[in-house]
Amino acid sequence: MIRLLQPNQPEQTRRQAAGVLGEIGAGNPNAINALTELLHSALDEKTRWQAALSLGKVDPGNPLAGIRKVGVAESKYESCDCAERSALKGNRFKVAGA
Repeated sequence: MIRLLQPNQPEQTRRQAAGVLGEIGAGNPNAINALTELLHSALDEKTRWQAALSLGKVDPGNPLAGIRKVGVAESKYESCDCAERSALKGNRFKVAGA
């Protein structure tokens, strides 16, 4: 599964492999390293999201999972139009359940 995360694979394949690895790779150092590398090498935003989510599943304490999720969310927020930004602004820092 880890070899499907390599840069020579199509982004969709990498994204799907990252999702599967998040389900089966809990605590596996090879899975953690591969997902971390995918976070740095993926060109596709959806692939980075999946890598971050999967990394959070296989290594819940890994700070890179949260940092990359926030980074992608921030770039998405900055790239949206003014109306979207206004709608998002009030909810940007809400904590679930608060």
